[in-house]
Amino acid sequence: MNEYIKVKDNQDLVRDIKSSALLNTDTLALKAYKQKKNKELQLENVFKEHEELKKDINDIKDLLKELLGRNR
Repeated sequence: MNEYIKVKDNQDLVRDIKSSALLNTDTLALKAYKQKKNKELQLENVFKEHEELKKDINDIKDLLKELLGRNR
C-alpha cells in the first residue's frame, strides 16, 4: 500500500513516498472539472451538429433552385 506525506501549505496535495508523485486529493475539484469538461464536449457536439444542419439546408436550397430552374 502506498504511503503519502502531506504537502506543506496545501491541504489538497500529498506526495507518494515510493514514486515521489504529487497527488491532488480534492475529489470535489476533480468532479467539478469532469462536469465542466463534459459540458464543453456537449456544447462542441451541438455546434458541430448545427453546422452540419446549416450545410444540409443549403444543399436542399440549391437542389430546389436547380429543380425550379429546370421546370421553367
